[in-house]
Amino acid sequence: MATTESPEAAFLQKALTDPAWLLRELDLHSDRAAFLRVPERTYRDSPFLDHRLSAPRQQPVIARLSSLTESARAAPLPATDWIFHPGHVGSTLASRLLGELNAILPVREPLPLR
Repeated sequence: MATTESPEAAFLQKALTDPAWLLRELDLHSDRAAFLRVPERTYRDSPFLDHRLSAPRQQPVIARLSSLTESARAAPLPATDWIFHPGHVGSTLASRLLGELNAILPVREPLPLR
C-alpha cells in the first residue's frame, strides 16, 4: 500500500529547496513556522527581511515547526555558502553588491536569525 504524503509535508519539501519560500517566523511555543513567497527581485531590493520587507502583502503559509524539523532532517539539501558578520560594518552595502551577481542570493537579516 502506497503512503500518501500530507499536504504539509509536500509543502515543506518544496519550501526547503526553493529559496522563493522565506521562513519568516518561528514560534516555539505554538509549534508554528510561517513562510512567505518572496520573488527573487524582492530579496535583492529589500534592505532587510524583517518588518521592512518590501514584499506584497500576503497571508503566510503556516506549518508545524516540528514537521519542519522532521522534513529538514530527511531532505537532501543543496550545498550553500553563508557569510555571517557583526552589524554596522557596511554589510548591507556588501550584500547588495554581492547580490548583483546572479549566482548569489542575498538574504539580509531574516527574522528567525534574530
